[in-house]
Amino acid sequence: MGIVPAVPSGRRLGAWALSAGLILGAAACSGESEAADPADEATTTTAADRTTTTTTDATGTTSSTSLPRDGETLDLPTPPALRTGGEDFASIIDQMVFYIGWVYHHPDPALVSNVYVENSPAWTASRQGVQDYVDRGVKDQGEPTAVSNVKVLSTIDANHVVVYAVFTVPPYDVVDAGTGAVVEHRPGRPPAGWSYELVRDPNDPNAHWLVLNRSDLGELSQ
Repeated sequence: MGIVPAVPSGRRLGAWALSAGLILGAAACSGESEAADPADEATTTTAADRTTTTTTDATGTTSSTSLPRDGETLDLPTPPALRTGGEDFASIIDQMVFYIGWVYHHPDPALVSNVYVENSPAWTASRQGVQDYVDRGVKDQGEPTAVSNVKVLSTIDANHVVVYAVFTVPPYDVVDAGTGAVVEHRPGRPPAGWSYELVRDPNDPNAHWLVLNRSDLGELSQ
């Protein structure tokens, strides 16, 4: 288990990133598809934000692998490490999704800023989803989502990219945070495509990527 590294200030980065998004976002991806209803958003976020590790073979194809993930599971009492610098976007998406999945197992809205640009639509929706869990006194319980087929869709510049990934969500439960009693069973979701718009602070050579925007592209045809 590593220590979560410091990430650039969400508000400082957000001012630059949101400005870039207004200019370039329409060309980069299809736009934010978060649900307006916080309960719906919680379901959408949870479906997107649990994962297992990924590997890339010699052909460049990314595939999912099973836990354990360097000893990290969603049940650990402390947040998983975030090493989201560099250009290995399969690993970056993997870690982001696993981290937010952990947050839904241990709800704390403040931790959302370690993955999302503060005040962005994705940050607002995810934070509302986690806060809804806190208000209801519930948490997730279940296996992580599998992540596969990660690839860069568009490179706007060295600090602004759009990445594609496929998420497959196994069935899981929403349980009472105190007693562990099952409040709701959710059936999971078949493989679905997602786009993640990532940005990092151009003025910080050690900056880590953050999510500015994300879009659910729908389930894959069988």
